[in-house]
Amino acid sequence: MVNLKTFISKTTIVFKTFDFTVKRTKNNSEIWNFSAMSPSGDKKYVVYCAPDISKAKGIVKIALKKVPAGHRLVVVCENYEGQDQQESVDNGYCLVTFDKLNEYGVEMLDILEKEGGLTPTQQKFTSALG
Repeated sequence: MVNLKTFISKTTIVFKTFDFTVKRTKNNSEIWNFSAMSPSGDKKYVVYCAPDISKAKGIVKIALKKVPAGHRLVVVCENYEGQDQQESVDNGYCLVTFDKLNEYGVEMLDILEKEGGLTPTQQKFTSALG
């Protein structure tokens, strides 16, 4: 089992790679761990880090009821089953593994290093999250 604090930190780094503004949750009234907004301001997410999705399903249901207008819930976990993915589709949130999220980040860093600027990979990242 991964340390939750480290899991959250690593997840925020991926969003920061794409120049998202990341705001960590500081009070207990918000269930998610941080919010993230794209550089253009058109993509807004609240992100809940749940290394073990099977233990977090109840919290995800509560979080869905509290998502601010104009935001999408993204749940980042270590892995999930097909039924978990279907639940996310049925309930309108994004379920993604940290490894997949990290792949986008590594891909982005490689492109930035080669080309020195943002590319359509940023669009791929936000498209994957919805």
